[in-house]
Amino acid sequence: MRLRSHFLFICWVFFGIFFAQESISEENLWTRLKAGNERFISGKLQEKSLREERLNLRESQHPYAIILTCADSRVSPELIFDESLGNLFVIRVAGNVTSAEVLGSIEYAAEHLHSSFLLVLGHEGCGAVKAALQKGKTTPWIESLLKQIRPALKKYTEKDLAKAIQSNVDLQIQRLGKSSILKELIAHHKFQVFGGVYAFQTGQVELLEPQPSLSEFLSKKTKKKHSPDTPPKKIRI
Repeated sequence: MRLRSHFLFICWVFFGIFFAQESISEENLWTRLKAGNERFISGKLQEKSLREERLNLRESQHPYAIILTCADSRVSPELIFDESLGNLFVIRVAGNVTSAEVLGSIEYAAEHLHSSFLLVLGHEGCGAVKAALQKGKTTPWIESLLKQIRPALKKYTEKDLAKAIQSNVDLQIQRLGKSSILKELIAHHKFQVFGGVYAFQTGQVELLEPQPSLSEFLSKKTKKKHSPDTPPKKIRI
């Protein structure tokens, strides 16, 4: 009887681990981010062992999500999603623009770190979008940044800032279509892309409704990056 009880207990533990791993592997990554954002809003943050995590991450990193967001000091993805070291591959630049450098960084995380989720995150009152709407005189370097935002703003004025911010998120997502790597991953359902906006007042991140269509993204022509006979060299940061 005791032997049978031990056997049943071992089976219970084994199947519990199996189904837990299965549910994790099939987990909707936006659900995980949303849960962290809800903890941030409520102030009930999860406990973190930063020293232990730092030591465990010395040799490698495996971020499950990429967050492209603005450089605004009030928008910190690790905080607003209540995440810890090694979980998010964060790229921050004013106006969350998809420049060549940003696109290369996203490709690196998707192809070499196997991150399978990208959130392009704008935020309310974005100064970069506001400056692009104003079309005032500025420095050449700032102007080069604003030029990457202005195509999204043709229908809008300064009174339409909220809509302009959403339109900019949409535009930056469509620009991901320059990457043959990302297009292939999305076409094979190995990579998800979402757009969202962060609100200062509530602390909430809301996905765009409707989400930007990826049909135009997938139809963009791209230059072949790698020869089929020469696989890309794996690099580690």
